[in-house]
Amino acid sequence: MCIAESREASIERTRFYFVRRTCFSGIYYFLICDSIFNVVMADPPRTHEDYQIGVICALATEKAAMVAMMDEIHPRLQRKHGDENEYTLGRIRAHNIVIVCLPAGLMGSGPAAIVANNMLRSFPIKIGLMVGVGGGVWSKENDIRLGDVVVSQPTVAHSGVVQWDFGKMGNGGKFQRTGSLDKPPQVLLHALQELKTFNLINGVDIKGSLAFMAQNNPRMGQTYRYQGADRDQLFEASYDHEGDKNCDKCDSKFIIQRTAREDSTPRIHYGNIASGNEVIKHGITRDKIATEEGVICFEMEAAGLMDNFKCLVLRGICDYADSHKNKIWQPYAAATAAAFARELLGFVDEQEVIKAPHTSTIGHRNTHWMVPRAINDLFTGRTKLLRRIQKALDINHTSIPNHQKRFVITGLGGQGKSEICLMVASQMRREFWGVFWVDVGNASTAKRDFIAIATLLERPVENIPDALQVLATTKQSWLLILDNADNPNFDYQAYFPSGNQGAVLMTSRVPECKRYSPGASEALEGLEDEDSKELLLKAADIPKELWLSHNDQAEKVVRILGSHTLALIQAGAYIAKGHCRLHQYPMVYRRQRERLLSYRPEQARSRYCDVYATFEASAEVLEQSKSEDAKDALCLLKILSMLDSAILPLRIFQSAWDGGKEVLRTTDKKIREMDALSRNHILLLPSFLVAEDDEWDPYRLIEASSRLVSLSLITRHDLDYSVGLSMHLIAHAWAKDREDREQQARAWIAAGCVLALSRFNYVLWQTQERLLLPHIQSYLDLKIGRVVSFGPETVIVPILLSCAWALLDMRQDSRLGYLLEDMFTELRKNIEEPLKEFLPLYNLQARSLLNLGKNKRAVSLLEQVVLIQETTLAKNHPNRLASQHVLATAYQANGQVKEAVDLLEQVVKIQETTLAKNDLNRLASQHALATAYQEDGQVKKAVDLLEQVVEIQETTLAIDHPNRLASQQVLATIYQASGQVKEAVSLLEQVVKIQETILAKDHPYRLASQQVLATAYQENGQVKKAVGLLEQVVVIQETILAIDH
Repeated sequence: MCIAESREASIERTRFYFVRRTCFSGIYYFLICDSIFNVVMADPPRTHEDYQIGVICALATEKAAMVAMMDEIHPRLQRKHGDENEYTLGRIRAHNIVIVCLPAGLMGSGPAAIVANNMLRSFPIKIGLMVGVGGGVWSKENDIRLGDVVVSQPTVAHSGVVQWDFGKMGNGGKFQRTGSLDKPPQVLLHALQELKTFNLINGVDIKGSLAFMAQNNPRMGQTYRYQGADRDQLFEASYDHEGDKNCDKCDSKFIIQRTAREDSTPRIHYGNIASGNEVIKHGITRDKIATEEGVICFEMEAAGLMDNFKCLVLRGICDYADSHKNKIWQPYAAATAAAFARELLGFVDEQEVIKAPHTSTIGHRNTHWMVPRAINDLFTGRTKLLRRIQKALDINHTSIPNHQKRFVITGLGGQGKSEICLMVASQMRREFWGVFWVDVGNASTAKRDFIAIATLLERPVENIPDALQVLATTKQSWLLILDNADNPNFDYQAYFPSGNQGAVLMTSRVPECKRYSPGASEALEGLEDEDSKELLLKAADIPKELWLSHNDQAEKVVRILGSHTLALIQAGAYIAKGHCRLHQYPMVYRRQRERLLSYRPEQARSRYCDVYATFEASAEVLEQSKSEDAKDALCLLKILSMLDSAILPLRIFQSAWDGGKEVLRTTDKKIREMDALSRNHILLLPSFLVAEDDEWDPYRLIEASSRLVSLSLITRHDLDYSVGLSMHLIAHAWAKDREDREQQARAWIAAGCVLALSRFNYVLWQTQERLLLPHIQSYLDLKIGRVVSFGPETVIVPILLSCAWALLDMRQDSRLGYLLEDMFTELRKNIEEPLKEFLPLYNLQARSLLNLGKNKRAVSLLEQVVLIQETTLAKNHPNRLASQHVLATAYQANGQVKEAVDLLEQVVKIQETTLAKNDLNRLASQHALATAYQEDGQVKKAVDLLEQVVEIQETTLAIDHPNRLASQQVLATIYQASGQVKEAVSLLEQVVKIQETILAKDHPYRLASQQVLATAYQENGQVKKAVGLLEQVVVIQETILAIDH
């Protein structure tokens, strides 16, 4: 084929196209022009150097339109190493072009930047185009319609593309956009000006290019056609979409009436395009940003290109960036954008392209690239963090002059610290003359990599200090990445080049490493929920069009995996391999957790391959150490693994130590109940709680917890006047699964001794109930049948009974009922016939029955217990009086009010002679007697006695003590019954307000107080308040109580 002929035809705007045919001797093209067929031989084989114009599309719909605008398609070329893009090569007008599309399911500036960088790696791109669809901003000044084309022409204020979501929060909470993006190449701006001139005189023939596409690709003529003015509806910004995919159910009165156009020819609009990582689907938000930034179109990819892949952005308008958007206009809008690109390329002078600098040479040309691997295709989210890092490492940013740029990322293993560094390196590659990666996980790899850097720079050395000196004296810009700085006992300052040259990015599991970069660090946590779901669904190889229907299933998996990045990738790989379906994963996880979290994907593996391996690397640091604090840290890790991953108050360990001292003071007592803790329990406490010391010394506990924190295995939290520890869900699962059965048994007993002995500190368990509840629940997750085999009955049973009392106090009624039922089964005792030796167990069972509303059974069991105690215990024995108190409560609940009054009067009379006025047991019995008086109609007696109790409690008990609150609640109830409604409301509001700060939403005591307050509101004429509060109570009760409770 004569190249000169085709170029001349291009300049004269003669329409032609090529049909490729293959024969045994080569590739031929049939040139169709004015109905004359000429057979011509194909050009000689082309190389990467022949393609200097790059086109990037985000969607397959867009790329198809762009490919259809080609005059000829060229054979594929082999990709360069590390380039994972898929290219289509060909010619439009006089220019060879390369077209690439973002990977399926990926969108936004991050993936666009990756694709652009890969293209620059393989082709000497001089100019670029970003071609696709976008959301238009209509106004009277810019009468944008669907199918029109918007071109990113620079203005005085902007470069043509505005990154609308990149900035900071300024004074008064107002978002301030910061930074600016680069302008398109000059050669494109010159061509654009020529096109605009030609358009004013003759008109740019976009319709002709659309016809060219349809003629050569008849199928596209159907799918990429104009949709009709009647389907181009613009609604008022404040009116949100109604119905499903189309606007059939939307109210037409909210449609903005615009003057009808004379024809369907697409119009061209020039101005600023807003680019961000969020899809704009809200009219008010669209207009707000458009007004503030002066933009006429919204899209998602251009911001990732403008600094490293300078291009002109062409967007066909497929919607109005509001909630009414749908995809019916996408193909046509993609076609109009591609048609404009075809027309524009006709105005681009070949010689100007040849003279233009490479896109990759604008700014800093990257000469040295020592990075271990390519970016993982699954990389998701972290957009804000990536911007923070780039800003901190930006060599042109002068917030801290004469200072080495640094940023440190700390966090749990497997959260993606190294992957973030790969992304930063890729996105900032063009800014640095050299990018160097050093694995500082151990001394040998660090030495190997540092020496390799010096060798690469042709200044060979034999040790790390000399290699650091090479970097320190290198004048060109460089980025040094120090990966895996995870040893808490090593000073990594030794790996930072001296002076103020260059930039350093470090990853570490050691939180203290942030001191290497004060003010520029990030403690990495799990991905955001939406990003977590996206990562899971991508890893599971689920098509993007099905993501919405899998949203709820994905959310469940994300929740059980705690948004842990590597765990999500492993889960997705497990599902993609066909081992289970997405909705089955939570069930499989419960049964086969260790297998799932040790599963290794075949592709895109991380450094440690699986989640558990990342944590084992940290555990090995402790196991290889012979120090006392390392051994204590491993011991503490085992204790925490038996509890919950949620925050545990560190004070519980001191309370356990104090409880041990209390037990030692009572070991000389001859009679011991089955629930009594003994010296054996003290001996089984973890090693860092030294029971022999005369005073509590937290040193070993603090050192042990600090070691675990330094490895990011646990997190330290500042509580009110104390400290708490927590674990990530996956780290917690690993800590439990890494122990064999015998080790788990020892850890369970040690943790149980901590819980049981700490119960002596009643104030701790009362004030920290919300924090301690999940730990009791998690601790009791093991089946009782297995637990009783962990040790002698004298050790195991007291621990279980102590936990049972905790459940009773916390009103975990159902959970307590199941626990006691299992204990009776394993101990082989008849649940209805009390035995003297097991009275503590039966006593708990009776209280449990009472709380569950099984009053008759509770009365029957308690009468038997009291009968046994009357023959074995003195009249004033605390246990006998306590059982009589509970029996009286059961009588009252069962409607036997007179029996309750008689028994309680007897108990109170004895306690008045043996206990002090402010004794908690005496006050509790008086409280119970007052409620019985009230129910028996003896209101005056009830008021007098309860006011006396409340008065004493107000001087002796804390404002949030449950006994004090209970008495106030009952007193308020009596006030209400006696007509003192305002006093009742005032007192109840006080009680409810306090309970809302210390009790969970579903705690029975809190619900009971709210219910009583609602009745008081009703009686006081505050009906609306009463209804609102009662509805809230009923909703919660429906989730926790049986239908017949």
